[in-house]
Amino acid sequence: MTRRVFLLQGLAQNPEDWSKVLQHLPPDIAAEPVDALQLGFGPEQELSLEQAAAELEEQIGEGDDVVIVGLSYGAVIAARHAIDHPRPHRKYLLAGGQIKPRRWPGPLLLRAHPAARIFMQLRTRRRLDPHKVRSIMRMYASLDLRPKLHRITSRVTFAVGTIDRPHRKPARDVVQRVPHSEVVELTLTEHEPNKTGPHQLAAHIERLARS
Repeated sequence: MTRRVFLLQGLAQNPEDWSKVLQHLPPDIAAEPVDALQLGFGPEQELSLEQAAAELEEQIGEGDDVVIVGLSYGAVIAARHAIDHPRPHRKYLLAGGQIKPRRWPGPLLLRAHPAARIFMQLRTRRRLDPHKVRSIMRMYASLDLRPKLHRITSRVTFAVGTIDRPHRKPARDVVQRVPHSEVVELTLTEHEPNKTGPHQLAAHIERLARS
């Protein structure tokens, strides 16, 4: 029996951007894309990672035989989900995610949210609420999951592309702070491995889904 797989895309992506990965997965592995950009927003369009993790838990439902895959922004939500909903038998694959961004991007992100929204709309080909985008930028400016990582009881695999140098330190942070964790390298892969290394990402998803 294989585990169910849930896929959370990056900030400037759509759920459909998992299509290349899905093509490399065997038909007996059930993989369901979850729209990360729709998770965690309250009435005032303010992002709450805690709420995003709770909504993801509702979509997963009962059972521990699952693999949660998060890419970049989706990896932040997946990591918070692992913190808030500890289940030792669940497995996580985090690709290109930040645990604590460097200091300098914070003020830049807060000032640049209009440009970020335009970029995201061009990449996703969808209209995005400016309040939501601003709230996401505020989240990144203050993000620091390091003090909470010790609460994770699940097995965590942190995938880093060999061309994605900025995310090597977050990978080391995860391994140092999460007991059951590992780092795997994706050869000649950039920040969006679902596009630049889908066969490698699919291979790790299959490995976790069958174990």
